[in-house]
Amino acid sequence: MIRAPGRAWKLRANFRVIWPGMLVLSAMLTGGQAWSQSTNYAPPTQYYGVGSGVGYINESATGDFNGDGRTDVVVARSYYPLQNQGIPIQIYLNLPRGIIDGTSSVINGSVPTTVHPRGSVIADFNGDGKDDIFIADHGYDASPFPGAQNVLLLSRTDGKLEDKTATNLPQVVDFSHSATGGDIDGDGDIDIYVGNIWGQQQIGPYFLINDGSGNFTADDSMLPLSFRSLSEKFTSSLLKDMDFDGNLDLVLGPHDPNGPRQNVLMKGHGDGTFTYTRLGPIRSGYNDSVHIAVEDITRDGLPEILFSIVPPGYAHAGIQVYTGKADGSFVEVPESELAFFFTAYDFNASSWIKSTFTPRLNSGDCLPDVAFDLVAESPRFLISNLPDNPFVNPGIDTGWMTQTEILDVDGDGANDIFTANSTDATITRQITPPGCPIKLVSAVLPTSRSVQVGQTATIFGAMINLSTSVDATNCRVRMTAPIAGRFDYQTTDPAGNQLTGSPNTPVNIPPRGVQSFVLAFTPSEPMTGRELGFGFVCDNSDTAADIVRGVNTYSFSASTGPVPDIIAIAQTPAPNDGVVRIPTPGGNGVFAMAGINIGAPATLNVAPVIGNGLPVTASICQTDSMGACLSPPSASVAAPFATDQVRTFTVFLQDQGEAVAFDPGRNRIKVEFRNANGGELHGSTGLAVMTQ
Repeated sequence: MIRAPGRAWKLRANFRVIWPGMLVLSAMLTGGQAWSQSTNYAPPTQYYGVGSGVGYINESATGDFNGDGRTDVVVARSYYPLQNQGIPIQIYLNLPRGIIDGTSSVINGSVPTTVHPRGSVIADFNGDGKDDIFIADHGYDASPFPGAQNVLLLSRTDGKLEDKTATNLPQVVDFSHSATGGDIDGDGDIDIYVGNIWGQQQIGPYFLINDGSGNFTADDSMLPLSFRSLSEKFTSSLLKDMDFDGNLDLVLGPHDPNGPRQNVLMKGHGDGTFTYTRLGPIRSGYNDSVHIAVEDITRDGLPEILFSIVPPGYAHAGIQVYTGKADGSFVEVPESELAFFFTAYDFNASSWIKSTFTPRLNSGDCLPDVAFDLVAESPRFLISNLPDNPFVNPGIDTGWMTQTEILDVDGDGANDIFTANSTDATITRQITPPGCPIKLVSAVLPTSRSVQVGQTATIFGAMINLSTSVDATNCRVRMTAPIAGRFDYQTTDPAGNQLTGSPNTPVNIPPRGVQSFVLAFTPSEPMTGRELGFGFVCDNSDTAADIVRGVNTYSFSASTGPVPDIIAIAQTPAPNDGVVRIPTPGGNGVFAMAGINIGAPATLNVAPVIGNGLPVTASICQTDSMGACLSPPSASVAAPFATDQVRTFTVFLQDQGEAVAFDPGRNRIKVEFRNANGGELHGSTGLAVMTQ
């Protein structure tokens, strides 16, 4: 029987250099099975003279900036030696013929400048489906540290970008050392955290709140006073859902020579508010965290946080790692347990880790790798070709004024390496794309349960091996959310859902095979509306089957007293495959559904919920045994449920004249059963929607 476990965290590592300036670690669980093959790269391709030659590149980011489906790179520069003067940004287009300077063809009008960029966010800020650009600029990095204006470029209807800094951003000259983006308030658009640390103006960090059209308003009200007053400062930031509750959390790495120097996790609640949590102090002897990466290195469904840390003077690279636990907390991995911790080894004194990447680099290797972009005048790299070999120092030298990105240059699924200095760019193509032998998909039903604390809630799950020729081996299920309680799984016979095998025992799945499971969770404390995901994973599979809300997640509530618990199912017209097909844009669709209450009696509000901004309206009616509406359809109905009582309903859909693509993971409609007075969810079901 499985309980939410802690664990001893051990990692073995296989180091090798794949490009000067990059230290690569191939992660491998101790005692686990290795599927990796050698990583092969073609000779580098040089693109001379694509850079302006002015200053050096201090910030870069990737996105599709000309709408051709290929990944491009935006670079921003600063002077060295330092000057309080801006340099125009550049956009390197990744065309089939190679890398070119596409700045003038992509940016309409004037090209914005940066003085000393230190962070960027690439996202669709104005809701048109195209990549936009935000660049954080802390300005002249010497006394009096005057700061600089951050930069925003938004996409236009003609596909070009335009500098909207003056109209869509607060006009603030501040010292912005990091930036990270995401929807913090649940309104469907991308907001930005601006990580200010000090400077002449003494302006603290803040969020840029998006109105949905790319107009931003500064708001620091959700941040603690210690942040706003700069008594607690942070040089690195990352928005990420760290506890899988569907809400973005804010991870912060410190810059506090005279302060608490704490790594911090601000747990988000999805409404723009956060709860402050200290992870722990930065490692002794270090002063700043300059970059944050998050990855499930151990593939246990719980994330690791990798802080790139530096001592005063930015000499001697360091990594500090926290590993997630099942209760939602994080624990620092002791230095003695980090096989890839290399501060104690023979690195050049000027080396530090500017960026950390977590791609997968090995063909057939199902574990994530870690690559460090080093800044050093003459770095030397640590290499270990086998996990238990001693470290080897080959003495490879390279220049330090370069910028690195890992991206798929030619769309073949490989992780290619882009590097650029002031004047030139280089592409090193991966010959053998990485990947695992197995790709999985999964689903669960029902999509909601509501029980009393201590009572077990069961649902059914299914895992499909999409390979046509390879068995998926040692396949199992785990909860991805840190949550208080006990989780168990057991295989079933897909034909009749009868139990097979033994509890919590992995199973092999043949090519194109389907394995069904019964999943059981027993909560040990109250909780309301937690969206719980499941990790379906095999030894030789890709990372656990993608988590898609409403497909392989379910909403879970636990109460101290008896509560209603609705098991709901829905049925569409033939072929009854879980997809509502509306004949044409502007047309109508329909589906039937039923719910049985296996919990306490209650009157519940039953309502269809449209997701993903679909151009569809919905109404519902309760039906009799012949399927006839008992009253005219409306937005919701109040339905009294006795214990073990079944109610039936019909849902009517009206398309608003726009086509709806077949995207069953996103274009969905749910029907929810909620408490009529408190709104607590006690049951739900969902279907995909499309127009034909």
